[in-house]
Amino acid sequence: MGGDAQLVAFTGTDLGSDGTGAYLNFRGTGQHLRINAQVGAAGSEERTVAAWVRTQTVGGVIISWGNRTEPGSAWVMRVDPANGALRVEVQNGFVVGSTPLTTGQWNHVAAVFDPSIASANVTGVRLYVNGVQQSITSSGSRTINTAANTPIWIGGESARPELFFTGQLRDVQWMPRALSAAAVAELARADLPRAHRWYLTRFPQVQPDWQRLTSGSGNTLLLHYATGIEEDQPMPNVVQLEQTGTGTLRLSARRDPLAAVNLIPEVSQDPAANWSVHPSLFQTVAHADGYHHWIMDTSAVPPPVFIRIAYSVAQ
Repeated sequence: MGGDAQLVAFTGTDLGSDGTGAYLNFRGTGQHLRINAQVGAAGSEERTVAAWVRTQTVGGVIISWGNRTEPGSAWVMRVDPANGALRVEVQNGFVVGSTPLTTGQWNHVAAVFDPSIASANVTGVRLYVNGVQQSITSSGSRTINTAANTPIWIGGESARPELFFTGQLRDVQWMPRALSAAAVAELARADLPRAHRWYLTRFPQVQPDWQRLTSGSGNTLLLHYATGIEEDQPMPNVVQLEQTGTGTLRLSARRDPLAAVNLIPEVSQDPAANWSVHPSLFQTVAHADGYHHWIMDTSAVPPPVFIRIAYSVAQ
């Protein structure tokens, strides 16, 4: 998720907050958030988009990217102009759900595309409202071929200025993976902690148990361990590094762009027993490239050495 973001046509009164958290108010008159980098899925790549939506107006766009120049080249999630339900459309193709969103109440919406279990067609997109998969009330077949290198718009679409959103949006999310039905239902929980929401969108393979995930070194809400974290890959539980003699070891982990996660290197010689933080073993180096890097003095701990990167997540 990332990129150079711009708030367009908002005023100071358009940022609001209620018992559900902070939100942006869209008045249907050009307000949108534009992310000027290609961070959305392209072609027929898998994806999930989700948001909390409050509206009484049909037709508005929740999130979009791609373009309208070729069949299938757009990716647009919006409120259907006819029945007010959730709609995903590509150029010359669409699917429409069944539950009206125009209630004036908060609804969680999600669209999931997984080409491994469905053809690369928009008719294979799964729609969810408040965690419940929707029956499809209408559709138009078209192969998904989302244009690459286009900005993401939240609250509008560059090619359709008449479709600016009217209402409130919060927690708009997009990710390059297809969430399971169980993960979407969990994401739709109104009481979901921030840490859990962050985790679900990045690593849906394992559901954390927030009552049990702790570490012996006192880092609570420990999520996962790895020595080379990539957002689109499952992470190993632990890596044993056989190191003999003197030398150094470089650890790298992708930074959280929301700054919601603290990364803590931990070491152990018996991972079934104890893990510890040893600040003196690790030298933090610059992370301007989007990664945290640590240099470890491996001569300070006799082999074998087990290393993990713990996640401590802000609530």
